[in-house]
Amino acid sequence: MIALALLLTSAAFAKVQPEALHCLERFVEQAQKIKGYSATLHKREWLDGKEYFEPVELWVEGKNHIKYKFLKKGTTGIRNNGMTLVYTGGEMMSVSWGEPTGIGVLANRAARSVVGDKLHLTSERALKGELITLNRAGFFLLADAIRFHLPDWRSEKGGEIALISECLIKFTPEQNFSEITLQPGDSIFSLEEKFGTVAFYIQQINAHLFPNLHSLFNRKKEHRIKVPKTLPPFELALDNGTYLPKKLRFFRDGRPLGEYDFISLKTW
Repeated sequence: MIALALLLTSAAFAKVQPEALHCLERFVEQAQKIKGYSATLHKREWLDGKEYFEPVELWVEGKNHIKYKFLKKGTTGIRNNGMTLVYTGGEMMSVSWGEPTGIGVLANRAARSVVGDKLHLTSERALKGELITLNRAGFFLLADAIRFHLPDWRSEKGGEIALISECLIKFTPEQNFSEITLQPGDSIFSLEEKFGTVAFYIQQINAHLFPNLHSLFNRKKEHRIKVPKTLPPFELALDNGTYLPKKLRFFRDGRPLGEYDFISLKTW
């Protein structure tokens, strides 16, 4: 009886719960099977002491074809009234401005004259009020990062993975970093892929050097930085039938940092 009690206690506090790991494995499998997907994305992020909420129509096919349509109503046609960003690879994205109304016509006209129909992925305008760059929108990046870490997680390395409820998974990372010299021309996107992490987590760990994402992506000198060898704390709710995301939440210091609801998800 004592041995059984000890076994049950050990299982209850396991670093990686098998049921939670199984859900993540199924998510990775399903994400690899699909060519693309569309969804209404309700995006809520907490940045610079402000809360940003946007409903977006998201369309993703492969890793380099993303359409991002702003569904909010407004007057300017800037991040509202159907303004659409399209990414097809490289460093730029195309901009289709929304329809302005009333006095918003003046702001729309000014934005068109300054930006035109192209916007750099990591420009200040593109990153203002954003936690994730457009080329990483959706859940393919998350699936790739989880697949990268699965071998360690199966060996109970890298953090704690718990099942809150049926396929609602909570991940708490271990503090594990690589220290590297970052040159001005080095790619942050390559660091994401090499270490299975996300750019905003790199920025947070090195906030004394880079106060925001724009400063991380646009550097003019060499820096010695720490790169997290893991993902930030997150909760991921998967559909019980498809094992694809319903809700994703990132955390910082125990508080929500980004929350994403995938509504009416369709795959092909």
